[in-house]
Amino acid sequence: MIAEMWWRRRSLEWRRLKVMWRGRLFERRRIMKLAQGRGVVAQECILMTQDKLKQAQVKSRVAQAE
Repeated sequence: MIAEMWWRRRSLEWRRLKVMWRGRLFERRRIMKLAQGRGVVAQECILMTQDKLKQAQVKSRVAQAE
C-alpha cells in the first residue's frame, strides 16, 4: 500500500520534470534563434528567462508546500 503510493508520487514527479525539461528546451531553442539575429539583446533575454524559470520554480515549490 505505502510502496504503491510512493511509486505513484514518484511517477507524477517524473512526469512534471519531463514537462519542465521539454519547456526549457523549447525556450532555449527560441532564444538561440533570437541570438542569431541579435547577439547582446539575446544574452539579456537568456538571463531574463533564466530568472523567470527560477521564479517559477520557487512558486511551484511554494505551491507544493501549501
